[in-house]
Formats: sequence, C-alpha cells, structure tokens
Amino acid sequence: MEEVKGWNRLFKDERTMGNLQYFPPKKEGGQTFIYPPDDIVEEGISKWRSSLVGQFMDKSLPYFLVKKAVTGMWSQFGDVEVFSLENGMYIFRFQDEATCDEIMESRLWHISNKPLILRKWKPGMQILKLALSSVPVWVKFLHLPMEFWTPNGLSYVASGVGVPLYADKVTKEQKRLGFARVLVELDVNSDCPKEMTICRANGDSVTVGVIYPWLPPKCSSCKAFGHAVFACKKQDKKVWIPKQPKTPKRKTSPVGKQAMPFDRTIRKPVGVSKTKTNAEGLRLSNSFDGLSGDEEMVGVEKPRSPTTFLQVFEKVLLSNGKGKMEGNPGMEGFSPTGGL
Repeated sequence: MEEVKGWNRLFKDERTMGNLQYFPPKKEGGQTFIYPPDDIVEEGISKWRSSLVGQFMDKSLPYFLVKKAVTGMWSQFGDVEVFSLENGMYIFRFQDEATCDEIMESRLWHISNKPLILRKWKPGMQILKLALSSVPVWVKFLHLPMEFWTPNGLSYVASGVGVPLYADKVTKEQKRLGFARVLVELDVNSDCPKEMTICRANGDSVTVGVIYPWLPPKCSSCKAFGHAVFACKKQDKKVWIPKQPKTPKRKTSPVGKQAMPFDRTIRKPVGVSKTKTNAEGLRLSNSFDGLSGDEEMVGVEKPRSPTTFLQVFEKVLLSNGKGKMEGNPGMEGFSPTGGL
C-alpha cells in the first residue's frame, strides 16, 4: 500500500479554493510575517474592485430581505451579488465600477424605511472595524467660482466639511455649474457649516453656500451616528424611586379656642314605660314617656322638681270640681287645708 506523504493529497479536489499551496512565513522576534508578491494582491483587488460596502444606521436587516430588496431596486443596473458579514454589514458586487458609481450617485437608498449607507470598497479596508463615528454624505456647494472646478479645487473646498471622497459624474464633466456635488466622509464631531469663506492669497474672498440633502441623527453622548442622545443605550439610566406616602396631620383646635368637651351622658331610650309607686302603694304608670318630657338621666343627678306628684294630682281633682282633698290618714304628704 502506497504511503500518503501529506494531508493535502487527501483533501485535494476540484472545489473552489480547493487547490491551496503552502508558502513558508518568516519568524522574527517571536512574530510571524507574511510577504505576498504584488501579483497576488492585485488578483484579489481586481475581484472586489467593483463592489460596494453597505451598512444600516441602526439594527441590521436579515440577509434574505436585503437580497430581495436590492435585486428588485437595482435590477436596472444589472446583476448584483450580495455577501453578508458577521457584523451586520453587506458587500454588493457588480459587473463593473461604472455601475457602482451610478448607484452611489443616484440617490440615498432605503430598505424597509431604513437608510442604507454605501461606501466604495477599497484595498486594505477592514470592513469588520467600520464604525458609525463617520458616515459618507453628499454635499452641495453653491456659488462656487469656476476656477475651483478642478479636482484639487474641489478637494480644498470639500475639506472644509469633512474628508472628500469623490465628485459625482455631472460635476466631473462640468455639465451642471449651478452647484458642485461631492461625497464627503462626515465626522460625528463636525459642526456642519452652512457656509464657508474661500480666501485667496491676493486678499480676495468669496462665500460659498453648503447644503446637506440628508444628515443622519447623531448622539453627542456616545459620539456615533444612527440615533439621538435620548435613545442612547450607553447613557446613564434613571432609577425610579417610589413616592413615599404622606403622613396625615393631626387636627388641632384653633389658637385661643378650646374644644368642646364630649357629652358622655347616656339617655334612656324613648318609648319605654316608666312605673312609679305612690305613698299608698298605688302603681302609677305612663306608657307615653316621650310626651311627658321627663327624661331620666343615667349617671347624672336629676334635678328636683319644685312640684310633687301628689300636688299635680290634687290640681287635677280641683279642675274637675270636687274641691280640695281632705286629709287622709293613710296618705302621707296631704294637707287638709294645703293648696298649690
């Protein structure tokens, strides 16, 4: 049986990138250095030269939704390949660089009402480290003198806003001289001036207007585009503290006035029959105590009435015409000649 000399023979097939080769690196000072030739680098650049890097301002969208959206809205520009990255970014590869320029210069593209930020791919771009501390935006420069409609002249003017990337096709060909349109890398700390003054060496100066057709929201707390400061997740959260109930105040008497004492007198219920016995043992009762006006106070000494019950009885007999009562030996308290 023939001995297999290397693992590469076991996995060698006709798949893409299946025929890989080993190039020994160099070890210096405990570090590994790789020195690829220029033709290897140029081969990779030519493959991705006609590509755009896209990202969303906020949370990224799923791959199938982005793929379906760009296939429909970019169908007029030809075929497009969509590649998804781990950090929610996408790479869109087209047939040529002219298609990339046309898509970049057309307008601001939206997918599911979210702006899609596009950048041209360039060699050495570390896509996974792209942050939203700076974004490319189109800027219009109004009343720009003719002598500044050159690559260097536009570069000086656009540098007053941010880092100039490139001008659109119409500006390059100078077919529209009303304003110059330049794509600028805008930093989050930029003050976005509305006008700038161009000063020449001879002392002349001219004012140029600046218009931003679209600006993304930016947060001054975390220094990033994509959200406002009130929606920042890194901002200190407010702690909710429940409101303490108020302690009720005790009611006090007004100054200079004394509170009326509480009357604790217990009154006998009205309607209960009261029974009394006279000197002869005769029971006298009145079932209508409410009409007599004679309320018995329990716990309070009852004041003595100046008129006794027998005197009232004698008065009743006199009113009936029977005269005065004679003294009765069996009834104490009667006076034979006594009157009221």
